[in-house]
Amino acid sequence: MDELHRKKIKHFNVEGHAHLLTFSCFGRQALLDDDMRRRQLSFFIDRAMLRHQCKLIAFVYMPEHLHLLVFPSNDIESVLYAIKKPFSDRVKRLMTRFNDPLLKKLTIQERPGKQVFRFWQEGPGHDRNLLTTEKCVAAAEYIHNNPVRRDCAGRQMNGDGQAGASTIGQTIGITPSRKCTGLWGSPSPKVLW
Repeated sequence: MDELHRKKIKHFNVEGHAHLLTFSCFGRQALLDDDMRRRQLSFFIDRAMLRHQCKLIAFVYMPEHLHLLVFPSNDIESVLYAIKKPFSDRVKRLMTRFNDPLLKKLTIQERPGKQVFRFWQEGPGHDRNLLTTEKCVAAAEYIHNNPVRRDCAGRQMNGDGQAGASTIGQTIGITPSRKCTGLWGSPSPKVLW
């Protein structure tokens, strides 16, 4: 019998390395096109950064994925888990409470007799270690320009991931509630739009 294919990634927890993290919504659906979800995600990112003593250098929420540039002080896998799992659990509880029709779309049969809720694409996403300040700045610029390249900056996304009429310039990159600091300990407007 063939073993089921599971996405796996090797994380390299090297002291002094920043990590460029990317993870996607289930089925690359535009699930981050909702202000409330982005605010909740910001809360869980903040909490994970504080609990795991990480610095958030830069980030962006795109409709169907997000990028985080972090400087961890410990295991990056536990940081990812501290963001993705509680956020997904909160979204599921809210969808259940309000009988959101999206709940059915995000509940899949993992194997016979077992259904699971998936907000995030299965697997840990992408993790790239960055060794130099120059690479961190380049990654932050990449993150910053992501909505511009996709023509999302300054526009709101509707439920189909299509650009709508209102603004998303501030909401696509909602600043987590506490003040983020750059890799060098102070806010940098070039890095932290």
